Amino acid sequence: EEGAAAVAPTAPAHEGYTFIGWDRSFDFVTEDMTVTALYEQNEYTLTVNYVYEDGSEAAPAYVGTYHYNDEYSVESPVIEGYTADIAVVEGVMGLDNVTVTVTYTADLTALIGDVDCNGSVNFADVALLYQYVMGSAELTAQGLINANVNGDDTISFADVSALYQL
Repeated sequence: EEGAAAVAPTAPAHEGYTFIGWDRSFDFVTEDMTVTALYEQNEYTLTVNYVYEDGSEAAPAYVGTYHYNDEYSVESPVIEGYTADIAVVEGVMGLDNVTVTVTYTADLTALIGDVDCNGSVNFADVALLYQYVMGSAELTAQGLINANVNGDDTISFADVSALYQL
């Protein structure tokens, strides 16, 4: 009825957008009218956590806000002595928040004879290597690399002897 309020139509849904209202009021209608639905593009959060293999924090997390369908590309920080399993976190923002975990592993570089991986080669390394060969001690992955003193790619009493002579 002229001068009365009209009932608003049902707003159509659009993926990645939120309906925020109509471009004009329906309170007092005096003639035919065209109305336009207004939408706001949804925003979602990308969180990139940077951790060491043991789960401890390697660097502060990256947190960014992106609209639906936006592309993102976040370079992982360089941490000396470590390698990230994802150098660049890339993708297209979907319809939900995204969390990615980048794990840093220690670079394994040999310091021949440093079986206990403390940065120096001394008699403690000889003792630990002897215990390992005897089966009474464990070595880390880095320790195993460092324990190959004679370069034959096996850990044996020959390495203990070669290390003792260093």
